[in-house]
Amino acid sequence: MRAKLELKPESALSYGLRDKRFDKLLTGSKKLTAAQIDRITQAYADKLLRSRALTIARTERGAATNNGRQEAWRQAADKAGLPYQAIRKTWVHSARKMDPRPFHIQAGREKLTVQGLNTPFNIGGFMCLHPHDVMLPAGEVVNCGCTCKYSINRRWRDD
Repeated sequence: MRAKLELKPESALSYGLRDKRFDKLLTGSKKLTAAQIDRITQAYADKLLRSRALTIARTERGAATNNGRQEAWRQAADKAGLPYQAIRKTWVHSARKMDPRPFHIQAGREKLTVQGLNTPFNIGGFMCLHPHDVMLPAGEVVNCGCTCKYSINRRWRDD
């Protein structure tokens, strides 16, 4: 970023996480001073760090929530003597505009449902037990806000 600021400051306007307080400086006709470049790059680095922290927090929260919910249903089924096959799971797309993935949108729109606690979903060719499953690649997990809705299929019978 520093090199771009020294040569062509207005090119930094394309950076999504830039500090917009510096936009006037970037569009001005004067050459930026070293101190100005230092302030701009430090503000950008701070925003990048915050963005990274939020991404990690969102992703880990999703993993903890979905893993915990799957385990809670497993323990409840064991305690009640309910067969895992009597549990139905439905993929719920969060509809957050942050980072929508086509397969998650499709799964949510179609109310993708599987029968059985251990029955995997097929999300874009990847098999997973729930959103944020460790079997999914990072591109399907990072910043994902999807969740899984569980229910008991009262009509289920072990044939």
